[in-house]
Amino acid sequence: MHVTSWSRTTRGLATAALLLWSAFSAGQDWHYTFRSGDTLWDLCLTYTKQANCWQQLGPYNNISKDRQIPPGTVIRIPTSWLKNPPEPVIATYVSGDARFRLDDASEDEILLPGMKLDMGSTVTTGEGSANLRFADGSQLQLEPHSELRFDVLSSFRNTGMVDSSVRLGRGAVKTRVMQRQPAHRFRIVTPAAVAAVRGTDYRVSTVADGNRMQAEVLEGRIAVSAQGRRQLVDEGFGVVTRKGEAPETPKKLLTPPVFSSKERDFFLPARIAWQNLPGARSFQLDVMASGQQDQLIQRYSVEGLAVFIDSLPLGCYGLRLNAIDVEGLHGLPAYQDICLVERPKIVLKPPVPELKTKEDQDGAQMIWQQVEGADSYRVQISDQADFSSIQQDYITTQARIELLGDTTLYVRVQATGDGAVSSAYSKPLEWVPEVSYWGILVPIGVILLGIL
Repeated sequence: MHVTSWSRTTRGLATAALLLWSAFSAGQDWHYTFRSGDTLWDLCLTYTKQANCWQQLGPYNNISKDRQIPPGTVIRIPTSWLKNPPEPVIATYVSGDARFRLDDASEDEILLPGMKLDMGSTVTTGEGSANLRFADGSQLQLEPHSELRFDVLSSFRNTGMVDSSVRLGRGAVKTRVMQRQPAHRFRIVTPAAVAAVRGTDYRVSTVADGNRMQAEVLEGRIAVSAQGRRQLVDEGFGVVTRKGEAPETPKKLLTPPVFSSKERDFFLPARIAWQNLPGARSFQLDVMASGQQDQLIQRYSVEGLAVFIDSLPLGCYGLRLNAIDVEGLHGLPAYQDICLVERPKIVLKPPVPELKTKEDQDGAQMIWQQVEGADSYRVQISDQADFSSIQQDYITTQARIELLGDTTLYVRVQATGDGAVSSAYSKPLEWVPEVSYWGILVPIGVILLGIL
């Protein structure tokens, strides 16, 4: 139970001994799990600098018979008694909106890579994420829209003591915990349940205003405890725990989705698609730094089977795709590497048109071969050889045009492609309509017949 307020409130009716022990908050204790062969004397001698520690440690833990302490008992030692101060947590990577607040501080500050965070610190994320490394090498990724407080940080130099407890107020964390000795612990506390672990890769989230906790295990095993019940969750399984209830039976996680394409290079906007997966309600696609699966850059949550990436700089990235089932549990991830590359510049050759006179018909036809990469053609028709005046200017998808009229015309054509790419204009062609003498001879013949 969290009892920080005891260290800040003087209770006049409490006994002198209780006042002494309440000077230390739960967030400033190291929790040591008692093992067979341990004694309070040995603990004090090994880890503390406190005078008469062995006489005070028993009352501080409400232990009256220090020679009858059963293995597994959690012994609290105030950090101010210890020979070495606790090792802080280090922010190793920050993306987007991430902030922190020291214990009792009134305002948040911007979290930057390399910053050290002590017990009592709180980290929050908006549209961003933060990676945190604990003193023993364990890694924790705070996902977007999350809040995390460090209740206990008990890794100490030269002692081998490792005991960490974090409180997830909202959002989600993805955690990789280093292999630990039996006495060492790592706990994620949520309003609905507690997830404790030794040596594993897992994700914990709290949703519905803290009334529900979800945990998915990718590697190893975790123990989820609530309402006096403890549920072991193995690799490849997830569990849901509702506030005020015992953990539910673990459920097998969905299998990794399958990307629709194995192509590595994509042009912007890049369409990333995947196949449907039975049992999936929605999908989550995370874009990560290349070769760094813990460095989240951008996240997409969709109900469909594709997303368009259009706002990232050119370069290489890693993709992590999870299917999410009807319970909200994240399935096993699929991974793929991609590179966003510059769209190659298209160079279109100008068309080479030619004129063909129609037999027994007025006018002519100008034709040309299709230009590779072109999807349309721009045609300009003028009565001036220098095209100083344009009579017609239009776009066509055909590789030919019809020419009609009784005056000389000049025609040129340009190929156009995707992205407003255009070729140079073709060499202009001159079309001179053939003179029809019938229009003159017929009237003359009629006149001659009339004279005769």
